[in-house]
Amino acid sequence: MGWGLDLQEYLDDITAPLDATCPVCPEILSRRFTFELHEDPSTLEELDITSGGVRRKYHLRRLIYYAAEHFTARFIARSGMVWYHDGLLTGRSLVYEGTVLNRIPQENAIVGLYVRSE
Repeated sequence: MGWGLDLQEYLDDITAPLDATCPVCPEILSRRFTFELHEDPSTLEELDITSGGVRRKYHLRRLIYYAAEHFTARFIARSGMVWYHDGLLTGRSLVYEGTVLNRIPQENAIVGLYVRSE
């Protein structure tokens, strides 16, 4: 991450090089991505991402947590059902937590996995 940039400024400048060069000059082409961050963490269930001029929505489907040298996870179904997994406490089983996404704990979340909406 660039020094002196806040997270939104950093995300506003993400580019990925392409395997192509400009037909006019020898510059390698790149694709620029833009992300919208929300101030309220409960709105992170949905992201809007623009790439190559196309805007797409992504929905949160997994949250992975890490605390006390231990990982846990929450899984969110398309229907909005939330399931909790802690291998030490539940083994292979998932525990149903309900359908209210804005009540999902954010603290200790280290990874959010999103799936593109069609």
